[in-house]
Amino acid sequence: MDDHLGYNKYVRSDSENVRNGLSSKQVITDNGVISVEVPRGRASTFEPILLPNRQTRIPGLDDKILSLYAKGMSLSDIQIQIQELYGAEVSESLISNITDFVIEDVKIWQNRPLESVYPIVFLIAL
Repeated sequence: MDDHLGYNKYVRSDSENVRNGLSSKQVITDNGVISVEVPRGRASTFEPILLPNRQTRIPGLDDKILSLYAKGMSLSDIQIQIQELYGAEVSESLISNITDFVIEDVKIWQNRPLESVYPIVFLIAL
């Protein structure tokens, strides 16, 4: 925030955009749910780099959800698994939104033309 506003926290400034407290949000991570406090400015122009505004999931969780979905787990099973592993409450609709992101690729892969012959190689150990 110091870099964004151009002055340190305890320095007085005549700028229109001054510090305006903190906002907290719950973030779902690979290690569970954590609380994060993000500084605010009056002009609402500050954008955190590591965890952008309105983002509540750390990258990587989506990949884990997609992996569980690819292994054939139902949305409710994935929800239970995330709760047991990370202690995070995620809704089935959130999981559905994440899996819908790749559903078109899945349908294309499922409907791809198959080869007429697949060679099989047997290795015999002596």
